[in-house]
Amino acid sequence: MTGRDEILGTANRLWWIFLLRGIAGLLLGVSVLIGAEHRKGLATFIAVYWLVGAVLTIRWVLANRWRPGSRLALAAAIAGTIAAGLVLTVDVLGRAVPERFTFLSFSLEIELEGVVPWRRRSAAPPAAGD
Repeated sequence: MTGRDEILGTANRLWWIFLLRGIAGLLLGVSVLIGAEHRKGLATFIAVYWLVGAVLTIRWVLANRWRPGSRLALAAAIAGTIAAGLVLTVDVLGRAVPERFTFLSFSLEIELEGVVPWRRRSAAPPAAGD
């Protein structure tokens, strides 16, 4: 049995994974088009979909480390993992640092210092020796 036959045999045995992933993608697309009022739940579902896809891709990369396309697949898996992690933690981060607090503390710093933080060094008065 050649390497190509092994890959085709594995793909033939695991056809149902591809089918489920395709059905989930179609359901996601339809639900995004139809259900605008449930965006938070849809975002969570999409993030979980990306995370599952990334895990499956990482598993494939580990099994086919030196085959063509494995580096690209690894990059896609890393991007999917990061995107899913950001989408899933946006609520946690939003509760940890509220927008109002961030805006008010930034405004207060500008008010007290008289300059925005990234212009502080260029707006600083010259030292006595200069």
